[in-house]
Amino acid sequence: SEKFVVVVEDLSIGDKVLIYVNPDKKLLRDIIELKHPDLISSAEKYSTLWRTCLNDAYQNNIMAEPLYQQLVRNYFSVSEFTFRKYIDGEVMFPRSFSDLIIIAKTINDSRLSFDFLKSTMKPKIEEYRGKEIEYGFKFSNSINHFIISGEADEFISEWLTVAEIENIVSQIPVRTIKDVELITQDNDD
Repeated sequence: SEKFVVVVEDLSIGDKVLIYVNPDKKLLRDIIELKHPDLISSAEKYSTLWRTCLNDAYQNNIMAEPLYQQLVRNYFSVSEFTFRKYIDGEVMFPRSFSDLIIIAKTINDSRLSFDFLKSTMKPKIEEYRGKEIEYGFKFSNSINHFIISGEADEFISEWLTVAEIENIVSQIPVRTIKDVELITQDNDD
């Protein structure tokens, strides 16, 4: 059956769709690392640094108040669940840079000075995130191109064989549109 790209607004009830969600972060990371090894090694180093500082403060907290509560008092924006992910090392960087500033301010570790965060870490985090987004888009576009044309474009064929791409595509479930609902009108976000 013929496949083509369609804008969400043009979908009708009963339409069958394939919605491709980006590959796991690990595959994207590996691709970025092959193209930008220096960026990944800096990102790794800074990621380890803030997590080590946070963990040290967490392990050595002698205050009556838990570290998470201290962070929240300083306007930390993440849930306790996400904080646990930080402690367990499951997160490269906090989603918001202001949370990193709040961590630094709360734990008061000399390794995370405001100046170092602002002038050294922030540009690297932004560069790393930018590459993640850029490669994520390229990957999605390549997969969509393959779904429609059956051809692997230059970007994806550098990383994956046709069989591997077909394997990714074969795992995208076909969904049927059951209901169409307007969610929001304003595009502030």
